[in-house]
This record gives sequence, C-alpha cells and structure tokens, in this order.
Amino acid sequence: MVGLLPKQKEELNKAIYDYLLRNKYNNSAEMFAHEASIVANGIEPSGLTSKLNSLENKWTAVVKMKK
Repeated sequence: MVGLLPKQKEELNKAIYDYLLRNKYNNSAEMFAHEASIVANGIEPSGLTSKLNSLENKWTAVVKMKK
C-alpha cells in the first residue's frame, strides 16, 4: 500500500482538525493539532475552517464514487 504524499497528509490532517472543530470536539481538536504538529508547521487553526472543504463533503464524494 502506498502512503500519502506529504502535501496530501497535511491536507488530510487539516480536514480532520476542521471536522473536529465544526462538531465541537474542541479538546480532541486541540490534542490532534498538537500531535499532528498543525500549529508547529505554521498552520493557524483560526483560519482553517473557512479555507477547507469539510471532511463530510469529501467523505460523501468517496461514497458516491464507490456506488
């Protein structure tokens, strides 16, 4: 199995973080941001939600493509 490219991994981490914030999992989002080094990589959490497509939209697209 091939892993994600660094840019893909970064985008996935941002999408997960965005999902956690949108669903009010604030403690989990904070811990995830720390463990995924989101802030340490210069990614500001406060601006993420407006810049990303939500993880739900991406998930829905994958499910539709599988059908």
